Amino acid sequence: MENTANGVSHFTPNDVATWLRSERTHVYIGDVLEESDGTAMGVGFARYAPGESNEWFVTYDEVLVVTSGAFSVTSAAGKKTARAGELIYLRKGTNLTYSA
Repeated sequence: MENTANGVSHFTPNDVATWLRSERTHVYIGDVLEESDGTAMGVGFARYAPGESNEWFVTYDEVLVVTSGAFSVTSAAGKKTARAGELIYLRKGTNLTYSA
């Protein structure tokens, strides 16, 4: 992790210490900041192969920034899809399905 003494940090996927992967999918998730680092929010990267999905319960407010391809979130409120350069905001306490 980059030094944050000046209040500004820069991260790339290379900063992920451990990529988590489900045995049955091509979904990779890796955090670069989390509560144990003393931060007020979590920050990480995710890579989903086309057609992959997973169910999730959002435990904190979350923003998904799509850097390539398209990514969808389906919840009780319906399906929202973001493409490269767009984002999706999720509220804590939401049950949903992520999909690429």
